[in-house]
Amino acid sequence: MPTETVAYEPFGVGALDFDVYQQLLAQDGLYKTETGFYVAARRDDVRDLVRTPKVFSSRPNQSEAMGMTTDGDPRATEEARARFAAMTEGLPVSADDLMSARMIIAADPPLHTHLRRVVNRAFLPRQMDKWSGWIQNRVDELMAAVSAEESFDVVEKLCVPLPVSVIGEVLSLDASEYGRVKYWSDEIMKGSQQADRGSEEASKRLFAAFAEFVARFSPEIEDRRANPRDDIISVLVQKTDEGDISTADALYFLLILMGAGQETTTNLISNMIVSLYENPDQLELLLADPELVKSGIEETLRYRGPAQVTFREALEDTVLGGTEIPAGSLVVGLVGAANHDPSVYEEPLRYDITRDPSHLSFGHGIHFCVGAALARLEAETAMRALLPLLGEMHMSEPPKPIESLILLGFEQIKLAPNS
Repeated sequence: MPTETVAYEPFGVGALDFDVYQQLLAQDGLYKTETGFYVAARRDDVRDLVRTPKVFSSRPNQSEAMGMTTDGDPRATEEARARFAAMTEGLPVSADDLMSARMIIAADPPLHTHLRRVVNRAFLPRQMDKWSGWIQNRVDELMAAVSAEESFDVVEKLCVPLPVSVIGEVLSLDASEYGRVKYWSDEIMKGSQQADRGSEEASKRLFAAFAEFVARFSPEIEDRRANPRDDIISVLVQKTDEGDISTADALYFLLILMGAGQETTTNLISNMIVSLYENPDQLELLLADPELVKSGIEETLRYRGPAQVTFREALEDTVLGGTEIPAGSLVVGLVGAANHDPSVYEEPLRYDITRDPSHLSFGHGIHFCVGAALARLEAETAMRALLPLLGEMHMSEPPKPIESLILLGFEQIKLAPNS
């Protein structure tokens, strides 16, 4: 496999670089990084990778993407395990429980099958109907505080507070605690997905936020077991014919719900705003026909999807994309590259809101995102309300990207009135 023209590491050179994606897509077979990762970039290869859990385990999503040591992590040193134990000392759940538990994004069958059956109860269509009116009211409230006649940062005023308040409400937090959702999510993501990931300082930041999160929600979980309410925590821990889940499993699900629910939706909305401004012909199309907002959201998920990378571990010697992969190897699924595969998408580097494409941004197979409907609902409601202002305003300075090696989004988009 030719490698001399490409330099890529999932947490280093070439990360989130769309030019490098195109080079990887042009390679024969899978690319192998200097640190030993195999990299799947083509759409068919990434799809095969994520839909065959018997061959490729999702476990590395917990250790690689989220920075949480697992008992099955072959790369975890005794020092790393000891540090994990020290940093979780004094929490209501033990380090052993946390290392043996699996986030739903890192679980394989049969555990994943059980977890998915439990959490699916919290995302039934009737739950979405319940949230629709609440989200519309929250968007109306946020939009009432901005005007096309005054400059403002749309990330600060809309992209962040909408999903943060939705997740806060889902978690039954008081409105005064919504800011903690953003803090916990940001600190955990920073500790696991920025350039200093794995360092002692990054680990301290991650676990300080994680410890606060665990201390806040462990009592809630135990309370709901004894005194269930009409909320998602009660749904997670109630006993049914399908059984229940452990406190560690419940904590990890709430962590993923908080992080993915807040970060993904914030970044989806901000990515769509920037993509429209960078492609004024598409903004004009949407202004002329606001019903294109749904296909525009799907095109944004393809073109500039919030989550660019997923991880797997080969459970046996196998072949993917014509490349032999030994058992125990870690494989990177480059979702962002797969969504720009020229063998699948005509002019893949062009943003086209009429495209309404299939994509892998919400996963595939058993790991298709359980919260996808909620994210789409929030994004559609927000963009329909914001659209008239976009036609009367412009970006007054280059948008500021978030700092991440896995996620794409913007932490600041300043809009100003058109002169």
